Amino acid sequence: EKVDNYLGLPDLSGEELLNQFYAHAKKQGVEFVESRIKQIMPMGEYFVINADNNFVQTKTLILATGINKSRGIAGETEYLGKGVSYCATCDGMLYRGKNVVVVGENAEGEAEANFLADVCASVTYLPLYQPVMYLKENIHLKEGKPQAVLGENGRVSALEVGGEAIPCDGIFFAKNSTAPESLLFGLETDGKNIVVDRAMKTNLPGVFAAGDCTGAPYQIATGCGIERGCISGCRQPKIRVDRCGQIGQIGHEKDSKKSKSGQRKWTEIVCEGIQSLFYELFKQFVNFQKGS
Repeated sequence: EKVDNYLGLPDLSGEELLNQFYAHAKKQGVEFVESRIKQIMPMGEYFVINADNNFVQTKTLILATGINKSRGIAGETEYLGKGVSYCATCDGMLYRGKNVVVVGENAEGEAEANFLADVCASVTYLPLYQPVMYLKENIHLKEGKPQAVLGENGRVSALEVGGEAIPCDGIFFAKNSTAPESLLFGLETDGKNIVVDRAMKTNLPGVFAAGDCTGAPYQIATGCGIERGCISGCRQPKIRVDRCGQIGQIGHEKDSKKSKSGQRKWTEIVCEGIQSLFYELFKQFVNFQKGS
């Protein structure tokens, strides 16, 4: 019931320990925004993040998604970007007048299917939950479990369900959680772990990863950032990001802490707050080693 071996915070439950981390981060000025990330789109020199259909632009990312528990099916990763998608509002227009299948692990899939019903020639909805709340009349409801994504000539051609192949041009998955390599096309993984170097850099420029998503050992010290988070946070310069606006600049200029209006960017506060937190935790770790 107690996490009694975390440096500087003994005799606490897991919930109490997380609350301590949260309070410390808030005190450092970190702003927490809760959103489901549907897709991260590389745009050359920057990335666009779809957070519940609110689009954020950034030049640098730290992925700290934890252990990936999402289970894909055969062919799902292979045809990502070739007919497989995780965001109807992002990619739906690419399938105007075509036939698609939506696989929903939760009721959010119904919203995806209803959106596509106004765009596509036909929409088949495959719910992996009950009950189904609301679907438009022109959506075909299909029972069963998906087994494999089938393809021809490098593109999706059908979804196999219970031994039956449902012909389609695209398949949209509405999942409870999405694997990092499915969120960010081209991200290198080894099994379910994100591949990083000693600086916690991934194979994609500007993208770092930290915590359990980078693999074993799965311990709280690595998960919350004393080692990996500190490295990834300190390896990148200050981040400037505008929500649905201009791309910020990366650099260490003295005037980079304020925008033209004199107000600090919320992502600057997040970055600096997290780096301060990691630095303080790392100092405790170093001092403890010296004392022992």
